[in-house]
Amino acid sequence: MIDALDMLSDRKLQRCAERFAGVLGLPWAPGSCTGLVDAAMRHPRGLATLLSTLTAHGQVAKRVGEVAARLGTLRLLTQEEYDGLCALLGPDAYSEVRAAARRAVPHFSLSEIDPPDVGALVEDLEDRASEPGIVPPVIQVIEEVAAARQTSGGVGLREWSDRVTARLGVRPEAMRQCRWSATSRASARTLSPVLRVWLWAAEPTAEAFHFVMRLYDAHGHQVRTWTDGEALRSRADLCAALSEAVDDLDQYEESAGVEFLLEEGFFGLPVDRLPIDAGPLGTRPVGLDRVVVLRGQRAMRAGDWKWRWEQGQSPAAGPYVLHDLNTANGILTSNREIACVIACCPPGQHDSTLALCRWLGVPVVLWQRGAHGLDTAEALRDVVPEDWPRTLRESVRGRRVQAMFDTAHMGAHLALMWEDPGWTPPRQRLANPTKREGGVA
Repeated sequence: MIDALDMLSDRKLQRCAERFAGVLGLPWAPGSCTGLVDAAMRHPRGLATLLSTLTAHGQVAKRVGEVAARLGTLRLLTQEEYDGLCALLGPDAYSEVRAAARRAVPHFSLSEIDPPDVGALVEDLEDRASEPGIVPPVIQVIEEVAAARQTSGGVGLREWSDRVTARLGVRPEAMRQCRWSATSRASARTLSPVLRVWLWAAEPTAEAFHFVMRLYDAHGHQVRTWTDGEALRSRADLCAALSEAVDDLDQYEESAGVEFLLEEGFFGLPVDRLPIDAGPLGTRPVGLDRVVVLRGQRAMRAGDWKWRWEQGQSPAAGPYVLHDLNTANGILTSNREIACVIACCPPGQHDSTLALCRWLGVPVVLWQRGAHGLDTAEALRDVVPEDWPRTLRESVRGRRVQAMFDTAHMGAHLALMWEDPGWTPPRQRLANPTKREGGVA
């Protein structure tokens, strides 16, 4: 390796050494071939970083790469590549990447990482060897994540993969096959199992309901239905049916949780707190152990709804904090890029605010039942992660878990309207008609 580097002129060697030191954050640049090799061997990403500085020097890079392959580099990615990947994935992507690894490289047994750390998981994947020219396992997994994210960060991850595989010399046809496989798996996995609960109450504080519950599998097929039998049912009857339905939902390894489809004016119902059977634990609020979100029973203006949803998938799309209904009307009407609203208006304006957001196609609204003002706004901002399109639902569930049975905790009063246009409520009801409109698929 030293002999290969000795082929460089002193000026070129110095430039490579300076870039090498800069990437790894070294306090000094090695001044000789021997010093550069020693520094590369001491750092876990040293050899990969050294190779990246030699891309303009083909013959030298080839010889250094051959030696590095025989030695077995400690890490596949350079420091720049690793840092860039972790930034693209985000700090909360551990579960997402681990699930992608189970799909892309199911024959690998990944180490358990506690506490969950996406960077450590990437390093574990880097350690998995592959033949020269073949797509490394870590790249296969990242392509799986990119395919699943689609427009929500998928493009950036694919561009990252292209740069890394070009440096590593992965065959283009192998990369095309890897990307096609990941895309095919993502296309076949467009839906997640979900329990949808249509709920009608005589008034927002009612203790008697009409309901229809339908469980859908990962292909969007209806698996089972629970109904009120055309009769007004008590809260206890509702919770008993919900317990049975949720038990069926929980048999799936992954699901989208429970979606409650409510009528206009009834979004204040604390359905996430409905107690369901938890075996030896007694009962637990349904929103503790799975995602629970709200939807309307009918779609408003589909064009604006779908447009805002697509805009919201951008990593740069932040939430809009709504304090005043009149001001919000102007801002939301003029700005069709807003896809997520944090509603901090007085509780008496919640129904009007949700009606406005739904009419203008805003698909995501977060609020705290019974609270408003600057303190509420600050607390709700903390609930919304930067990559909220992927992680907000779990973030809300996390706050509900923190609250547990403490009704004084803000997590016990969080409500999240999450209307993904990938599924649209039907216009006509097929069963159990009531006085007001609302469809059941």
